[in-house]
This record gives sequence, structure tokens and C-alpha cells, in this order.
Amino acid sequence: MKKKILYLFLLLTFHQLSAQETQTLSLGMAIDSALSRNYGQQILLLSRRSSGEDLAQSKRDLLPDLQASAIQGFSNDGNTGSYSLNASAILWKGGQQVNAIRRARVALNQSDSKIAQAQNELIIQVIQNYLTAVMNEELYNYQISVAGISKEMLQQGEVRYKAGEILESDYLLLKSQYASDTYALTNSKINRENALLDLKKILCINPAITLEIIHPDQFSSVSLALPPLDEVIEQTFAWLPDLKIVEQNKQLANLDVKIAKGAFSPTLSLGASLGTNYNNNSSGSWGNQFSDNHMQQAGFTLSVPLWNKGKSYSAFRQSKIRVQQARLEEEQTQLDLRITLEKEYLNVISLREKYEAATISNEAYAENFRIYTVRFEKGAVSTTDMLQQQNIYLSALNNYIQSKYSYLLNRKVIDVYMGNEINN
Repeated sequence: MKKKILYLFLLLTFHQLSAQETQTLSLGMAIDSALSRNYGQQILLLSRRSSGEDLAQSKRDLLPDLQASAIQGFSNDGNTGSYSLNASAILWKGGQQVNAIRRARVALNQSDSKIAQAQNELIIQVIQNYLTAVMNEELYNYQISVAGISKEMLQQGEVRYKAGEILESDYLLLKSQYASDTYALTNSKINRENALLDLKKILCINPAITLEIIHPDQFSSVSLALPPLDEVIEQTFAWLPDLKIVEQNKQLANLDVKIAKGAFSPTLSLGASLGTNYNNNSSGSWGNQFSDNHMQQAGFTLSVPLWNKGKSYSAFRQSKIRVQQARLEEEQTQLDLRITLEKEYLNVISLREKYEAATISNEAYAENFRIYTVRFEKGAVSTTDMLQQQNIYLSALNNYIQSKYSYLLNRKVIDVYMGNEINN
């Protein structure tokens, strides 16, 4: 019982320490952590090790086979024994073994390409969740200020209502606005926490750890300068793993054709054996067999395929079909990528202009709301007019923050396509 209590105490202590742990995270740090800790990445790395073993085995297949056998018999008439060591090596098999090595090497290279492809997808997920958390945190901080103003207005409104300076309907409007601003504040906080939980899931870290997000400072014209479309396309096509994967699929299909074609060729192999046998009724004792009754044999074997129900021919035709499929897949991927890049490029331009317009609009409505707040405190404007301006400002604020981070997200996606490093 004491052991159970001690174990429970240690478990609760560890949980409390984990819950109190705080980790500061920049975007670059988040990406590095995801690439090293994400379970999906670790699974792909294990798959690559498997492909490496396939390549090593394809090379070992060129080596001779070596087998040993022993037969020992006992009967009333006497004991018998037969022992042998057999070796065989394929000298020629239509090039199938060499092409199998080449195929395994291409498959290993494709494993690297698939890892790089998955890393790109993972980086985009990290950027999306990271910026979503930052966006909601920034919105939350703005809404704290707005909710504070609403609270002050409600308190002033209550005093003025009791003094008979404003109607009950005006007081209720102020109360409703404060409740709405408080809800928006809570909602932004929850959205931020959800984004952080999604980020923790991608990073494969304890959900109890508190993350402190470093806000990216990348809204200058230099850091977000968009290169020409031709440069984006050229750099993306030069390195993107998706294109390498379809090219490697074509290489694999061509090697499958060569391997299937090799099945029509004769197989030449070399075999050798060394053996002994004895029968204590006719050839002496067990020990004499090694000097008096041993055999050595070596020879070539030529095997010519004549007919296997058309299986080799069918495999050859199917491999030729896969070559055509791989070529079409490559052309389709190139076309889809070109269209995707152009759409993403135009989308970034559109989002940049939207962000610039939203910045101007937000500044204007923020100043307008400030002026209306001062005038409301002096009784120069009605409650309805003041609240209308506040809602207009909140709408402009939401539009500004969302367009800001949508622009940053899509601009960074272009960098991921181009293979540029994402630091912060």
C-alpha cells in the first residue's frame, strides 16, 4: 500500500512539473522540432532503412549460394551416412540481377524524395498552425483593449442611466456590447489554444507544456519581396521532390521492363559440390569415408525457358503499360504544378494588396472609433452611433489581422515550394 501511495505521489509530482514547463518557440524552431520529432517523419526514415536493406540484399544476390547437408541412418543391417557441401552461382540471367540492383537503388533514392515531400507538407502544416496561433493571440490582445473600453463605457452608462441622462435602451445596448466583446475575447483565446494544441500534436510534445510563441517580424517589403513568376517556376521545378518522385516512377517502370525482358533469356549457372558417404557393411567405418569415399563435382547448367503459360510475356506487357502510365503521370504532375504555382502566385499578389488596403482601413477606423469614444463620453453622440462605429472598427480590425496572416502564410508557402529555408 505504501508503494502505491509513493508511486501515485511521484506520478502527480511529475505531472505538475510537466504542466509548469514552458517552452519558447519561434517559427524556425517549430519547423526544426517537427522535422526531428514528428512520428510520420520517423516512420518514413524507417521505410528508407528498409529500402536500404533491399538494395544491400540485391547486391548479395550476386554471391554464390552455399548449403550443407547431412544424412545419418541407423538400422539392424548397419549404419549409413551421407554428407555434402554444395555451392552454386548464377553467371547469367538476362541481366535481371544487375537491373534489380539498379531498381533497388532508384527505390532508395525515391525514399529520400518521399521524405523530402513529406517534410514540405509538414512545414506547411507547422506554418499554418503557428501563424493561426499568432493571429488569434494578436487579435486577443487587441480585443482586451476593446473589451476594456466597453467595460468603461458600460460603467459610465450605468451612472448616466441612474442619473436619467440616457434611456434604459441605451444602457442595455452598452451591456449587450460588453457581453459581445467579452465573448469575442474568450473565443480568440480558445482559438489560440486550439491552434497551439494542433501545433503540439505536429511537434509530438506533451500537451501540458506551455508554449510561448515568438511573433514573426516579417512584414517589410524586403523580407516579403516576391520574385518574378518565371524564377519561382524555374526554382521549384529544379528541386521539388514531387517531380523527382514521378521521374523515379518512370525509371522504376523502365527497369521493370528490362527485368521482365530478362525472363526470356537462358540462365547459366555454375555448381560445385563436395561430399562423402559410408556404409559400415560395405565401405568401412564412418572415419574412413573422408579418405576412401569422398566425391568432388563441378559443372555448368544452362536453363532455357520455353513455355510457362505466357506468364513471362504477360509480365513484360504489363511492365510496358506501367511505363506509359508513368510518363503520363509525369506530364500531368508537371502541368498541375505549373497551374498551382501560377494560382498561388496570383493569390499572394491579391492577398498583399488586400493586406495593404486593410492596414489603411484599420488605422482609419481605429482613429474614428477613438474620436467617437471621446465624443460619447462628453455626450456629443448617441449610444447607437458610438456602438455602430465600434462594430465597424472591430470588423476592420478582424479583416486586417486575417488578411495580414493569410498574406504571410501564402507567401511562405511559395518559399516552401521554391525550397527556401524558413527561419522565422
